[in-house]
Amino acid sequence: MTEESRSVRSGRDSCVAKGLSVLLTNKKRGWSGEAAYIHELAVGYRRRGVAVCVATRAGSVLGERLTAAGIPVHDMHFNPRSVGLHHHLADVSRLRRIARDARINVLHTNASWDTWLGQVTFRQRPDVLRVRTKHNVKAIRRHALNRWLYRRLIQWVIAPSANVESHLRGSTIIPPDRIRRIALGIPLETFVAAGRDRVAARAALAAELGIAPERLGFVAAYVSRVTARKNPGALVDAMVRLGPDAGIRAVFVGDGDLDDLRARAAGLGRVHVLGYRDEPARYHAASDAFVLASLDEPFGLAAVEAMAAGTPVVLADSGGFREMIAHEQSGLFFPVERPVEGIVESLSRLRDDPALCRHLGEAGRQVALERFSADAMVDGTLAFYAEALPAP
Repeated sequence: MTEESRSVRSGRDSCVAKGLSVLLTNKKRGWSGEAAYIHELAVGYRRRGVAVCVATRAGSVLGERLTAAGIPVHDMHFNPRSVGLHHHLADVSRLRRIARDARINVLHTNASWDTWLGQVTFRQRPDVLRVRTKHNVKAIRRHALNRWLYRRLIQWVIAPSANVESHLRGSTIIPPDRIRRIALGIPLETFVAAGRDRVAARAALAAELGIAPERLGFVAAYVSRVTARKNPGALVDAMVRLGPDAGIRAVFVGDGDLDDLRARAAGLGRVHVLGYRDEPARYHAASDAFVLASLDEPFGLAAVEAMAAGTPVVLADSGGFREMIAHEQSGLFFPVERPVEGIVESLSRLRDDPALCRHLGEAGRQVALERFSADAMVDGTLAFYAEALPAP
């Protein structure tokens, strides 16, 4: 056992021994990388004997999944725009009750409004460790309230990637000695297992599309939320440029801004906008390449999922993607400023070189296994708690 693994194990055991009780918060109703992060922490803590509960928007997908996993979930409003002052006061009251009943000694918030309400609620609890994970690279507005939040209330800010850490260290609001990087991780086993049976996955995709498996051709998949920042239209435009005789099919899986994407894809017989699906792993396994042209990506969870399934990734040379792959070794980059041309060139190359596809897929899988496991993320976060917890 290495010194690092001994430290992680010691931190995890120390948390259990101290009677750790963690409250995780989430303000979003839909499923996202942030929700996946909170889910993996909560499930991982429970497996390790750490008490955990989650406060989240009523009706959220995260809440439903955690409830099914047997983890206590508390419904909140966590919405500054469409609710009134009495709803915010009710949220504060709920948080205080949770803190009392569950004997919370770690508050771990994850977005804007849940951070404000949570950190303010716990501001007079010196026995509680107050942490926030920053999941994006949006600029933190430099007003007095944010200075108070980040300098007086939040004790630590976790960066899940080097890209986010760099963004945080460039801020004049967050003290640099209160930033800690803990790499994001995913439950790799689900995606690795799906990648072992690509034939079955392709047959299932063909059946869903209503075509024979031999007619699928080379499948390029976009499996992620559909938002302008992720630039899904670049893949549609690349398909137009490639033409119907290229032998390449594009499949979009994910919720979000689907109306515009479907309008752009209308009439393109080899472009399929499927919307949200519960099992992204099987779409990764059914694909010959994963494509994401994000204008900026804090981390890029979906790309790691594809890598774990053994699917070669074709990514914009931006943000968190740079932490994942080496060009031509474990994936392919294309210039952010020329996404359509880059996608066309990369997909054509992979279509014509099956050996390169296999090599990049296997190399990407190894990178995912070595660097981006959920277990490492959970143990690393618990070790951090043990180190940062206030002395009794």
